[in-house]
Amino acid sequence: MLSVVRSAVVVLCVLVVGVCVPTAPVARWVHGAVDDTDAYVAAVAPLARDPLVRERLADEVTTRLLETFDPEATVRGAVTTALGPLADLPGASQVVDDAVAAGAARLRDGVAAGVRYAVGTEGFGTAWDTAQRAAHSGVRWALTSPDVDAVHRPAVGIDADGAVVLDLGTLSDLVVAQLDALRFPVPQALRDLPAAAGVVERLDALRMPVPDALRDLDVQVPVVTSAKLVSARTTLGVIDTWGALAPWVALATVVVALLVARRRWLVLASCGASALAGTAALLVGAHVAAREVVAQLALPSDGVLALVTDRIVSMLAGGLPSLLADSVPDLGNVLPLV
Repeated sequence: MLSVVRSAVVVLCVLVVGVCVPTAPVARWVHGAVDDTDAYVAAVAPLARDPLVRERLADEVTTRLLETFDPEATVRGAVTTALGPLADLPGASQVVDDAVAAGAARLRDGVAAGVRYAVGTEGFGTAWDTAQRAAHSGVRWALTSPDVDAVHRPAVGIDADGAVVLDLGTLSDLVVAQLDALRFPVPQALRDLPAAAGVVERLDALRMPVPDALRDLDVQVPVVTSAKLVSARTTLGVIDTWGALAPWVALATVVVALLVARRRWLVLASCGASALAGTAALLVGAHVAAREVVAQLALPSDGVLALVTDRIVSMLAGGLPSLLADSVPDLGNVLPLV
């Protein structure tokens, strides 16, 4: 009977070690990611060079820029002004419509190309770090501040609607500079019309119109609402507590197992195998859990948070062995018991 109890205790201890060893450093890493802005910015800085992150962010920014104005209305106003009385001549309406369609398409393409150029510059890395620093301040405020109403919002990282944002205002300046350099596209069919020579001449002198709404815009990509982050405070508190207690629980469990077991070398080997199995399970579970968290937190229109979170989880998975080596309590103190 006593041997059965011993075996049961040892098995339980081995299972506890398999849970504590891999999750303790991850819990401490999560705490550091929330509490240490510099560490967080350093962790996400390499993502500014990730082609897929740049592509996803460029798509998101392009969509938001094009939502701020009507390309057709912008171009039509510029064309009508440039043509003056020529726009009222018989048959000119079709010419104007063709010119507007070509100009609106060039304007859309110019915005998209300008954004992709902007995210590909060296300066984007600096803008990314600044935006992530501000966003982290917003996340930290939502997770830790006792006052989460609008009056106490931080000056950066949170928009007027209470969403944590990536503020990439410098991108719009680069996009506008690219658009200002574009000439107005004159359709070849219009150039081939002898009667349209005067219209073509005026359109050739026209630069691509850039709306004031675009010139004055600060590019902000909403990531997550602060209200959803506030609801995650309890979970964060549990993670913090577990990160502090788990190493000592693991150490105490190993000591108990060594004291109870007859074959102590087998206990140590089993604890190591259990820790490895727990780590493998954690790597799989981390991706699943992260995607579930993003699904609950991310705004419906946003694809940036999901991708960034996936990249962070991948980096954490790759660095988990060194994280474990740095964070697991020193078990050497119990070796003399063997």
